[in-house]
Amino acid sequence: MIEINQTTMNHECTSLLWNSKTRTQWFSSNEVDLKNVVTVDSSAVAFFIKWAKECSKRNEELICYNAPQQFIQLVNIYNVSKYIKLK
Repeated sequence: MIEINQTTMNHECTSLLWNSKTRTQWFSSNEVDLKNVVTVDSSAVAFFIKWAKECSKRNEELICYNAPQQFIQLVNIYNVSKYIKLK
């Protein structure tokens, strides 16, 4: 399971992650713990959708544990819970 240590996942953070080796490592897992994340924006949701699509190529689902309320709300607003499983 991947544990995200950033407290904020916004456009700046997700852009850095997208262009780093970390993304490849993270995308190889289908479980992520968001207990340290406090603030997210729509770019974080897009990042997780892409991660979920990578998981689906391996017949796996992306499972997010301990998601902050803001992330849960965005997942519901954008109607993407079929891609991102919240636990």
